[in-house]
Amino acid sequence: MIYTDGIHLIATDLATLHEFAQGIGLHRRYYHGVRKGHPHYDLTNSTIRRKAILAGAKMLSSKEIVTLIKEYYPLDSK
Repeated sequence: MIYTDGIHLIATDLATLHEFAQGIGLHRRYYHGVRKGHPHYDLTNSTIRRKAILAGAKMLSSKEIVTLIKEYYPLDSK
C-alpha cells in the first residue's frame, strides 16, 4: 500500500515504493533511504502529488504517516 501526506510518499515495503514512484515518473534522486529514519520519496511539486493520488496513494495526515513509519520501519534499538 502507498501513502502520502502530500509531501512524502511511503509504502509498506520498498519494492512497492520504488515501483510506484517509477510508475508516476518520480526520479530516484528524490528517494531518501533508511538513513533518514524511514524510506520515502519527496513529492517535489503539485503535479507529481496529483499523479500520486490519482495512481492510488492514500492521503493521510502527517501524524498518520509518522504512525505508519513507526509501525513498518521501527528504529533499531542499538
